Amino acid sequence: MPPKAPVTPGEKAAAKRLQKKPKPSGSYTTSMIPTSDSDDDQATSTSQTTKAVTSKTKFNDVPITKKRAKKTVHKAAETPHFTAALSTSSIPDLLTRNSTRLEDTWSLLTHLVWNGNNTINLLSQQPHIQVILHAAIQLVERELVFECYFPRPKHRHTMMVNLVLEAASSAEHKEVLQRLEQDQAYMKAFTRVPDGRIGLIRKKLKEISDRVVPGAYGVKTGDDEKINRLLNLLTFIYKFDTKGNPILSQPFDHPAINTVCQLAFFTSQDQVGKKYKDRFVSVLDDNDEPEIPSAMVSAVVTAIFPSLLDLKSVVDVGRERGDFGQSLIGMFDNNMEMLNGIYTKGPHVYHSLMARKYKAVSNVVDFASAELKAAFARINFDGMSID
Repeated sequence: MPPKAPVTPGEKAAAKRLQKKPKPSGSYTTSMIPTSDSDDDQATSTSQTTKAVTSKTKFNDVPITKKRAKKTVHKAAETPHFTAALSTSSIPDLLTRNSTRLEDTWSLLTHLVWNGNNTINLLSQQPHIQVILHAAIQLVERELVFECYFPRPKHRHTMMVNLVLEAASSAEHKEVLQRLEQDQAYMKAFTRVPDGRIGLIRKKLKEISDRVVPGAYGVKTGDDEKINRLLNLLTFIYKFDTKGNPILSQPFDHPAINTVCQLAFFTSQDQVGKKYKDRFVSVLDDNDEPEIPSAMVSAVVTAIFPSLLDLKSVVDVGRERGDFGQSLIGMFDNNMEMLNGIYTKGPHVYHSLMARKYKAVSNVVDFASAELKAAFARINFDGMSID
């Protein structure tokens, strides 16, 4: 049977990114995917990860086979690349003393330093192990904002395994990569580290949203009536007219959304918006103008929602002030569905919205640099004297 045609903008963008990339060699099955003993948002049962990556299981509506291919390409451009010499002389004494679990048959270069609580600490590891873990951590945010900011637990662990494999492949440490592919307990230890950073990544986005929201919407703590109006029917996602009424033809166009998006993802070269420029693609076949991915916009809107809630005088029943964890998955899904609906109604309308947003948030000017250039241009070099 021919592959199913993309039906959402996320699927379409993923397919176009895939077209630019070579297919990876080898495979990895989710029967080896470990579930984390402690998850920053939500625990997962092993039974949720028993299907093969090459099956029809989907992650964020994109076939896992495509996801696996996507993650292993453009390594030089996309995957953070570090170098660390593979030398047994760099193996700490603590490593050789604590490497007693399933380690005897594997090279010392693959061994991990374990903490007393049955986990590993990044900074305690051998230098080349740290390289892989750092790279995997940096890949996590890329995956969240381009694919799905709130992945379901079973897909979250699939995602972590793929990111660790991508990081290890790019680092070209064959011994470590081979063990990751064959040793379930080893992979489990590795995936805990990048998986544990998801909460921190979300926290940073929420903190930016908390700073922007009061000024952008003209609200302060205790403005419950105004906040409720903004939250009603997601009024806060629309651009407002001069009378303060939402312009219903301009959803996801409130300036706060662009501001949070720009600050969170585009203000420095090490942020995902700058680091992975080639991943911004168009859903249209006849227009290559880059777009903001739907997952990124949905993540920002999902962050603004609890930022508004936190300004209310009384916290709503069932939530804690400052919460931006897995409890917001429903809000994220709603935002994705709205954007999918816009795409279904008119792909060109969707493209116009998201391409316009990309231009707005990616056009960050280094003021100091621009000011220096302008000042330099004023100098009258012809009139300068030569002694």
